[in-house]
Amino acid sequence: MLFFLIIILFWCAWVNRATGSPTAAIYGAGVFAFSRLTWQWAVSTDVFSLNNLFGSLLLLLSVCFEQAAEIQIRVKLAWLVAFCSGLSLCNQHTMVLGLACQAPWLLYQLYRRKELSWRIMVQLSAFLAFGLLPYMYLPLSSWSGQARWSWGDASSVRGLLMHVLRQEYGTFSLAKAGSGSGMLTLLRSGQRASELPLLLLLMILLYSLFFAWRANLDISNPLFLGVVERFWLQPLLLLSAMAGIGLSALHIQLSSWLGRPGLLKTVKWLLVATCILWQLKDNYKSCNKSQDTVVEEFGTNVLLSLPKAALVLTRGDLPGNALRYLHYCRGLRPDVTLVDQEMMTYTWYLPSLQHHLHGVHFPGSRWHPAEGRLLDGSVTFSLRTFLDQNVGHRPILACIGLNEGDMSWRGVYERRPWGVCERLLPAGTPFHPESWIEVSQELYNWSYPHQGFEQTSWEAVANEEMWQARMKNAFFLYELAEDQRQPLVTRRHLYKLSYQLYWRIISTDAIAHFTHYAEKEPMDHDMPMIRLTIQHLRQELHKLHSVQAQNAELLGPSV
Repeated sequence: MLFFLIIILFWCAWVNRATGSPTAAIYGAGVFAFSRLTWQWAVSTDVFSLNNLFGSLLLLLSVCFEQAAEIQIRVKLAWLVAFCSGLSLCNQHTMVLGLACQAPWLLYQLYRRKELSWRIMVQLSAFLAFGLLPYMYLPLSSWSGQARWSWGDASSVRGLLMHVLRQEYGTFSLAKAGSGSGMLTLLRSGQRASELPLLLLLMILLYSLFFAWRANLDISNPLFLGVVERFWLQPLLLLSAMAGIGLSALHIQLSSWLGRPGLLKTVKWLLVATCILWQLKDNYKSCNKSQDTVVEEFGTNVLLSLPKAALVLTRGDLPGNALRYLHYCRGLRPDVTLVDQEMMTYTWYLPSLQHHLHGVHFPGSRWHPAEGRLLDGSVTFSLRTFLDQNVGHRPILACIGLNEGDMSWRGVYERRPWGVCERLLPAGTPFHPESWIEVSQELYNWSYPHQGFEQTSWEAVANEEMWQARMKNAFFLYELAEDQRQPLVTRRHLYKLSYQLYWRIISTDAIAHFTHYAEKEPMDHDMPMIRLTIQHLRQELHKLHSVQAQNAELLGPSV
């Protein structure tokens, strides 16, 4: 949130310097600050707030550079631009798209004024290198071996470049004609038109074309849509600046036509206030996260539910990041060991972090479905071999799911639901459904209504996983009951338990939660959909009663 406030200050400062209009600065800053996309990610723990801060700072320095009257001031500002460019690249790779326009523009300004020399080029390169110094932390951290979690082995030049360029994930991948309004001639610095609007347009065009080409996630998936949309914060920053510049240009043009500057100024302030307040009102409910602890509660519930000294094989961003933060940073459940499934397939993971994973036995250098010795001398191991080495020492759970590329464990081990996780046990381990239900049904304290969050948010994913955890138990028992090899008495008993669990989920949990929410928030704009959902669930409950009656006729009166 601190970064967000500093961003707005930088933003107002540079638009005010570019236009000479405080109103335009406040308008552009308000449009940017209270847009849903900016607000949503300003209150989230991610790189994008700091990225916006660097973007605003670099634009402010560019305006100051363009308006500087003395060569000494311009050169010093160019040093600052180079240094901040290096810092910004340490934070987020997408800044390179903006710098690809800003750097040539700055060098051209120096060249046009006959101020560019080899000496200045060397100085700018040195300041850029100083800005990149935070990257030195990566090899130092890798050499020390103290980090309990890492995204790569940066102890070598090759490893550092692989991490910096994101080669393991795919570099830069995610998975009107006419004369116009005369805007460029309205923005004057002395007798020369400002070139900043043209620079902004070029940056927007380059960024948009690049991401339209490289964005490789399926946005039909709401979660992936949420991942992709945050990368458009940078062009949103530039478009908001263009909005402020456009408002200033429009005011100048109308003043020259109508000759009523006082009235126009009042109208302009009213327009700005209306637009900002409208955005604030429209986005406040969805962006106010002051009481949002969903992901934290998800991670806390999962960690506290784990058996003592459990070995947890995490999969995906939600369980991985939520559990790791609470475990490593907050010290929750120090007896538990977290191992990331995807990271275990990388060559650097075990050599770098294995000494922190106490009590875990790794039968090779990395996980791979095809076991054997590779040309570089490393030894791969399958999931079955890994489980063979560890299953007798401590409880093993997978959260959430297992890598589909390795099925070597099938037939030797089986999965049993444990909340959002699954416990991995040797096949044929005795199963006592009543005691299992007693333990697994009371794992979590979760009271959020189903589908109560934006589908593009991590809150929606966490909530969905918690609701699916309740459903899994009933379906697990139903699948066991469908096994024709089971004795008839056992099948009847499993059908009965499955029915009881599913009935409780629909009648006691889902319908009750939705009904309570409908009474509490009658003005919710999604209320028609909520009432339709309640009606649908009641119909499903009626069908369930019918299915239960049919099973009773088929298998006997005990079901």
